[in-house]
Order: sequence, then C-alpha cells, then structure tokens
Amino acid sequence: MGIISIANDYNQKIVKENYTQASLAKMIGKSRSYITNVLRLLNLPEIAQKAIENEKLSIGHGKIILQYKPKIKIIQTAIDQKLSIRQLITLCEKAQSKNSNQNEDLIWIEQQLTDSLNMKVKIKRIKQQGTLSITFRDGDELNRILEILS
Repeated sequence: MGIISIANDYNQKIVKENYTQASLAKMIGKSRSYITNVLRLLNLPEIAQKAIENEKLSIGHGKIILQYKPKIKIIQTAIDQKLSIRQLITLCEKAQSKNSNQNEDLIWIEQQLTDSLNMKVKIKRIKQQGTLSITFRDGDELNRILEILS
C-alpha cells in the first residue's frame, strides 16, 4: 500500500470515525507529526499524488512541492527527468526568483533547452523582447549549435 493510500485511510478514520490526529497516532504507534505530514500529502496536486503513489517522486519531493507550490509543468519536469530533491528545489527557487521578469513557462523552456542541448541556456525577457543565450565550451559545441540552427 502506497503512502497516498495510507494518507487517504488516515483521513477517512479522522473524518468518519472521529479520530483526532493524536488518537490515530497512538492507535497505530506513530507520532502525531508523522500523521500530520502524511495527511499533508493529500494537499498535493493530483499529478504529484499519483507520481508519489507510483514511486516516480518521493515523499521528500512532495514536501518541496507543498512548500513552493510550483506550476504543473515543473512537477511534470521533475517526474519526466527524474529530478533529485535538490534539483527540484533549485528549479522551484529559480521560478520564484525570476517570477518578476520571467514566467514559469520560460523557465520550463529554458530547462528543456538546457537538457536537450546539454549546454547552459538562459532566457531573459523584458516586456515583449528578450535574449536567448547558449553557453558553449568549445568549437565543437559551437558547430553543433550552428548545425541545429541551420
């Protein structure tokens, strides 16, 4: 039984059988904070709950998603690219810090380009205009970029 199923079971006991978190914790031999943290997973978007249930994301990923509340595209990127918790934090922080100059769609595009080119890509946008920067390490990478663009 996955952790999301367990969370649903705990929630049903609390709602239908009038348990408190403390009484439920005592009954199953866990701490009240454990019960609280498991129940918090039910506040995740459905896509994240399914990924945790299917072990594509960890409970740690779920806690980060609850903390940062990223858009679905970022959650999907974490699933598709099997991001570590640290990588997910970095992506979420980047999305939050650039929120005033850049929306999450551009950050997602930046991440996709970085991954597909295997080179650092930066997108800066001011109003309707912007720049796209690709960092290359040597002439071979530059030639590869030129081939892709032609």
